[in-house]
Formats: sequence, C-alpha cells, structure tokens
Amino acid sequence: MAIQLKITLCDVHEPSVWRRLLIPETYTFRQLHLAIQIAFGWEDKHLYEFCSAGVGDKWNVTEDDENITGIITPATSWARETKVLKFVNEHQISRFFYVYDFGDDWRHEVEIEELTNSLSGMPVCMDGAGAVPPEDCGGPGGYQWLKELKKKHKKTPEERQHLEYAFAKYDLFLDSDFDRYGNLKEGAIPDIYGWRAFRINAFNIKAVNRELKKMRSYESRYSFTMGDEDAIDLNATIERINRMEKLYNHVNDTVIRLTTSCEGEEEAVALARHERLKKSLSRMKDEIQALSDYLGSPDWWSDRAADEDGFLPDGLKRGVLGEDTIYNLLSFIDMVKRL
Repeated sequence: MAIQLKITLCDVHEPSVWRRLLIPETYTFRQLHLAIQIAFGWEDKHLYEFCSAGVGDKWNVTEDDENITGIITPATSWARETKVLKFVNEHQISRFFYVYDFGDDWRHEVEIEELTNSLSGMPVCMDGAGAVPPEDCGGPGGYQWLKELKKKHKKTPEERQHLEYAFAKYDLFLDSDFDRYGNLKEGAIPDIYGWRAFRINAFNIKAVNRELKKMRSYESRYSFTMGDEDAIDLNATIERINRMEKLYNHVNDTVIRLTTSCEGEEEAVALARHERLKKSLSRMKDEIQALSDYLGSPDWWSDRAADEDGFLPDGLKRGVLGEDTIYNLLSFIDMVKRL
C-alpha cells in the first residue's frame, strides 16, 4: 500500500511548482519531510513543520528540537515517531500544509489524492513542474522580485550582486576549477553565473527519482531512521569501520615512515627516500582508492550516523569517521605524486 500525494508550493506562480509523490504507507512525517526536500530540490538547511489547513482542529507535527519551542503546543506530535497514514486517518484529513524555513515561510499544500496498491518500498515522483526557488531568497515575494530582476535588460552593479548571491548554488564551473577530490579551487570564477543558468521551468523527473532511490542513504546521513539498533546492520558497520581503519593505518604509517627525515640528511638520501615513497604509494593504489571511495560515501555517512547515535562500542577505533582524517591523508598523497 502507498499514499499518493500532490504537493504544491504556495504563492509561487508563472510557473507553479508542484510534485506528485507516491510514498510507502509506513512512512513517518520525518521521512515525508525528507522525500519532499529531495523531490523539490530544497537543501534541508532550515526547520520545518506539518500543520493543519483551514478551520477545525489545530495540530502540527515537527522535530523535537529546542529551537522550535515557540510552535510547540499540547496538540504537537513528533515527526520522527508519527506515521502519516495513521495520523491522517485518525484526524480524518485529506489536506494539510508543510512549512519549510520559518523565515522565508515556504508553505506547501499537501493533498492526499488516493491510496494505491504499489509495493515500492521507496518514494516515487510521478509528475511535477517548475524549479524550486533558491534558498534564503526572501520567500515567495523575494523570489518574484528576483525573477523580475532576471528579465531586466540593464542591471545596476548592486542588482547583479543580488542575483549572483541568490543563485550562487547554480553557478557553472569548468572541470579545471575543481581539484581531484571535487572541491572547488580557491578563487575560481563561474564560467556561467547561476542566475543565467537557472531555468524557472526546469524539472527533471528522472533526476528526482534517481535521488529518491537513495532515500536510505539520506536517512542514514541525517540519522532519520536511527531510532534503534534494528535500523542498521551493526555487525556489518563495525566490520567495515575496522577494515577501513586498518587500511588507513597501513597507508598513513607508510607515509610517516618514508617522510620522516633525519637531522643533517643529505639531499641524495632525501630524494631516494622520496622515490621509495612514490613506489610504495603506487603499490598501495588499491588501498588508497578504497579510502577515497569510502570518504563521503553512503556507507561513510551511515557509519557516522551510527557513531553519533551511540550504537558503536566504546573500544572501537573510528578515526576514519572524522571529517578531515582521510581527506588530509589523500591530499598529502596527491601533493607527493605531483612533486
């Protein structure tokens, strides 16, 4: 069983922005929140709530977060533990609102269209239209102003600056502007500025569904399903972390051993040691590639989530879960290869 929803971004027109989603009947409001974020292309940087629409009982569903105490009432439920289907059946509702970013106040109308016999365990986007506005642009009114500014033939330097800032996410760079790890080089200038590249009608349903298929990875990354140990394969997680720790230690120890110089070392000796290091790195290329593939992967995010939620044993070494541990080693290896 699945729930078919039509979700429309309110007060945004020409074009309207909406998505039709199919979500599993077991989904919580927190999972629905993440599915909406992915389907629309939001960045999940702000707080949110689901709330009643129109007259009648007032209710809301949100995060158990100390920053949103102002909207918590006796009628508040927690998104992480509240199932969508059970909740709407109990309250006999077919329409409600999803509000994202209490500053910009992006309000989405959520309509429950029907229940289907779909067996998919992942959300699916069935249809939609329109590109999501850029984050932090001032809500529907600010977005409308930006759209009008884009059409303006002659723009002042201040107006161009507003556009460049608002649409920076969509800046297009050349491949040469990135390092080997995909990080933008300092001082890189866009080949095409985002405000020129942004298309208000853009909607790629195939790309949306590719991202929705990664839902489990997103849930692990943001601890969306880490309510208990059954949400993860703890033995596989521990085994993977142990394996990556051994790989990291082997590579790192080799690098340290072959880069540690002796006082008064002659240049010829230093050069010979450097060549031995390069040969060692070449022999360890598979181990180095495994570390590179692990860093930032869905498994890495899942392992970090398990650590942050306290599921890993105290004695387990987990240095590879640090944000800079593997990256710093790979950066140094890259520098050595360039010398």
